[in-house]
Amino acid sequence: MEWRGTASALRSWQRAEALQLFEDTIRQMLPALGVAALRYQSLRLRTMRRRWGSCTMDGRITLNDWLIRVPDPCWQAVIAHELAHLMYMHHGPAFQHLARHLMPGYDEANRLLDQWTSVLTTPSQS
Repeated sequence: MEWRGTASALRSWQRAEALQLFEDTIRQMLPALGVAALRYQSLRLRTMRRRWGSCTMDGRITLNDWLIRVPDPCWQAVIAHELAHLMYMHHGPAFQHLARHLMPGYDEANRLLDQWTSVLTTPSQS
């Protein structure tokens, strides 16, 4: 079936676009972290069913490739959240303050993102 080939090509293109867009956004936000930005090592995309992103203690950020399907403020908030983990590996007040500093409108974007959580568990993900 030809449509499967088209769908696969579209998915590959979408992932490449997402990676470029997310990397550009990370580069724009990193200077606001100061010295903590030096901890950033790499970005990886993968399909995750329960999370929008993660950050390891050694500075490796993984973002859900389905973020490209949500409104821009939503994925920007996820990036701000994961970058804030470069400085704070918890979700306390200092972490929240930094995430809000990295992305104005952070709280509103998170509320909107909550409405998109069903995208993570959509059976058509493959």
